[in-house]
Amino acid sequence: MRKQNTFIVWTILSIGLLMKAGCAEKPGEKSASKPNLVLLFSVDTLRADHLSCYGYERPTTPFIDSFASRAVLFKNAITQGAVTAPAHMSIFTSLFPVVHQVDNPNPFNEDEAISRLADDIPTWAQLLEENGWVAHGLHGGGPVSSQFGFDRGFETYRDAFFFAFHVDYYRPEREIATIRKLVKASMEEQRPLFLFLHHYLCHDPYIKGPPEFNQRFLDEPVAGLPLTRDDLKRYENGAINEESFWDNIDLDNPDHLRHLIALYDGSILYTDHIFRQVIEVLQQEGIYEQSLIILTADHGEEFNEHGGYRHWKLFRENLHVPLIVKFPGKEFSGREIVRTVRTIDLLPSILDYLGLPLPPHIQGVSFLPLLSGTGSYDPPLVSQARDILSPEDVHLRESVRFMEDGYVYSNQLSAGLWENSLSEGQPEWLFEIAADPREQVNLIAEKPEIAARMRSRADEILQEHRALRDHLGLTPGETTAPGEDLHRQLKSLGYLQ
Repeated sequence: MRKQNTFIVWTILSIGLLMKAGCAEKPGEKSASKPNLVLLFSVDTLRADHLSCYGYERPTTPFIDSFASRAVLFKNAITQGAVTAPAHMSIFTSLFPVVHQVDNPNPFNEDEAISRLADDIPTWAQLLEENGWVAHGLHGGGPVSSQFGFDRGFETYRDAFFFAFHVDYYRPEREIATIRKLVKASMEEQRPLFLFLHHYLCHDPYIKGPPEFNQRFLDEPVAGLPLTRDDLKRYENGAINEESFWDNIDLDNPDHLRHLIALYDGSILYTDHIFRQVIEVLQQEGIYEQSLIILTADHGEEFNEHGGYRHWKLFRENLHVPLIVKFPGKEFSGREIVRTVRTIDLLPSILDYLGLPLPPHIQGVSFLPLLSGTGSYDPPLVSQARDILSPEDVHLRESVRFMEDGYVYSNQLSAGLWENSLSEGQPEWLFEIAADPREQVNLIAEKPEIAARMRSRADEILQEHRALRDHLGLTPGETTAPGEDLHRQLKSLGYLQ
């Protein structure tokens, strides 16, 4: 009875969200038929403001720029988590991290490092499978591995894009051939295909591609800093120690920072090259025009904007991600949407487009009204974190960031696992969006009334999400130790000590 009541309650709430007032964009052309392929291409650690189609000064994404010109470019998409596992699981389930409770690995307790999705939460692949689709996943392993629950609903789900141990750089030929086989099989079987592709080529260390790509923007390398994987240390078994990339890097040295960013931008250029190869397969197999293709990321990357590096903090450099969607035919082609959208809304938007029912428990809403002009889209702009603070304080601290009335507020502590605190554990952040888009001036002390109102609202958001979690009976899934292969991947990626 409780489940039935829950579904009724959240159906009503979902309808209410869709009826909120909002600004709609101009309608586009209507496609003649539904897609026979939905491709979700997630590039790990890709910040939007380093793509040339988002205004970046370097030509990092020449092919993606061309792709975006015939698709819908969402200028201000935000992710709901700043690390891989919770951000991807929010895309897969359309639930916020505090609700689905899937986190990145616990580096201080390897016996319980992996948190698995609760059994009664359906995923994107499961929902499509139930409606006659076949789903296949080729991913980079690590925090999107099967052990976290990402494999549900997929006929095959393989860490085909992972590499780290004995190679000089990543070569995608095998995966490209696999994609072609999957597309051919889908067409022969006349079953629509959901394809999830994911890789870590933009994740540190930023030297996973060929030198001609990775070093394209590095005019003056810094002596002593890594240029290729040969410059990294190795473990006793000969595997590359990717963590050693950071040994000699000083983030406060402008030349070191320039070196880092140039390598990162070269990684984006290589990602652009691989994305082109994937699209060419679809074109050659005659399936591209009627495909629905989504290019996005789980989170961005910090380069000392807030006193650190890598990602996990709820600031714009980690939360503003690319989102480019090509619909079948020429539908909505060439559009740019300025309104802020959320990656948690991808699942309901695609189901809405396909004419499939939305699960009543989800927290996302469809952003199709922005394109069709037939409704509204105005959801709360929220991201969350569940951080482990230190080896001595291993409980998860749930925090929230949201945008409202021209301000951004966050109650996430600034101290982290990989860097010193920006301001000795600053517990709150308040930024004025228009005046301070890079979020550099903390107004908590200067605007106490606004801070008090935002603080109260942050508590309400967390309470609402915890209440939903409890009301739906979503207890955390099992926590387990990673298997041997996953342990090796997580250690290589820097997630385990």
